[in-house]
Amino acid sequence: MKLTTDCVPCMLRTVNLASKLAGKDEQSRKEILLNAFSIIVSNWDKTPIEISFELFKMIRRVTGVNDPFKEIKKISNQVVSNLYPMMKKLVDISQDKLETAVKLSIVGNTIDIVTVDL
Repeated sequence: MKLTTDCVPCMLRTVNLASKLAGKDEQSRKEILLNAFSIIVSNWDKTPIEISFELFKMIRRVTGVNDPFKEIKKISNQVVSNLYPMMKKLVDISQDKLETAVKLSIVGNTIDIVTVDL
């Protein structure tokens, strides 16, 4: 799948959030977003994942932060770990264990921190 115009707002939102989480000020975030625009425009023929890889390389280089989402991922994993016994019970008591497990997995994969305004 090649990049479409629908991909760009999400990419820019992700870059902006990553720069906020990296502790950057408004001016630094503006420069990071300008770099992101340049990366997106110069890689329009690539897939979204290839462009995202380049965007995160740039974020690491500019901010000096390897993973701006590290703390959020840690907290998210703790929350999900606390929910695991309940989810396991749902699977155990369901008539179709595989279907229930897949549905729970889908729900987990649709949760996207980028859609939350921090």
